[in-house]
Amino acid sequence: MVLFSLLALPLATTGCGGTINPAGDIRVLLGKGLQPTDVESAQCPASKFPDSSVHAQVAVHRPTGQVAAVVAAGSDPARGASYERDGFRCIVAREEGPTSLWATAWSGTYYAHSRARGSAQLAFSWGTADTY
Repeated sequence: MVLFSLLALPLATTGCGGTINPAGDIRVLLGKGLQPTDVESAQCPASKFPDSSVHAQVAVHRPTGQVAAVVAAGSDPARGASYERDGFRCIVAREEGPTSLWATAWSGTYYAHSRARGSAQLAFSWGTADTY
């Protein structure tokens, strides 16, 4: 059984290549931290890397959008592995597939990342086969 809650958290208002969208549902899984947003509800826009991989479904609690962009950028060289960037350590980098909450945005294997630095949290999906 997966337990989760939807929270209305105070959010930063600038960065991430634009304004953070405060309207997205924020999901926290017990023992797994902040989770990526629902598809089409990201708080920051998706970004495509030069190798065509993408990070998307960005959820933010406390860091600025600029910090979120820097931390999410580390997902490309990590290629699904755990990494640390700007003091945000990995809570979980979990391989996902066709039965996950985010499957409509991806084909093939992709990863859900949840990161924390103190009380600040950031979550997003990363993969090489987005459907957008």
